[in-house]
Amino acid sequence: MIRQWQNEQVVMTRNHEQLIQNQERFKYICGIRAKRGYRSEVNYLKSWEEGSIMGVIRLNRININIPIVQGTTDNCLSMGAGHIRESDLPGQLGNCVLAGHRSYTYGKMFNRLGEIQLGDEIEIDFGKMTFIYEVYQIRIVEPDDLSVLNRNDINRILTLITCHPIRVADKRLVIHSKLKNKKKIDEIR
Repeated sequence: MIRQWQNEQVVMTRNHEQLIQNQERFKYICGIRAKRGYRSEVNYLKSWEEGSIMGVIRLNRININIPIVQGTTDNCLSMGAGHIRESDLPGQLGNCVLAGHRSYTYGKMFNRLGEIQLGDEIEIDFGKMTFIYEVYQIRIVEPDDLSVLNRNDINRILTLITCHPIRVADKRLVIHSKLKNKKKIDEIR
């Protein structure tokens, strides 16, 4: 029993290290894009400090109401869903990517993310707006599949990423959603 637990810890540590390597690769790719003029908002994104709370994410189906934190360090992910700095901001054209843990070792912010279904709504409070996204795709990918982070110039996409399955975590659960509606926070409350 202890041996199995130790093996699970080794696998989770390797997977976590691989996720960090993939994020570094993604940062490099985004840096190249920025130099080529694809990302006019890069300077704005850099203004958010690592660990600062940017907003709130709500998934009513699974009772999630947690902060969105800038960055994906262990410290950031222990506080809430981590915004991958090089991705777009909520509500912007492109792909806003949020990552969260779902393990007992690193934290369980996204533990029930596997219960999300097509058509479910995801709400993001950001600034003075609430952005309402609708889930249109759920898939499981390899940890090195960076295509889920791709930006597009047509839609406002929100992507949620977490490890899968919970105990082994050798894959990634990815949920894509499109912006359906937006409202000023005063209009909702």
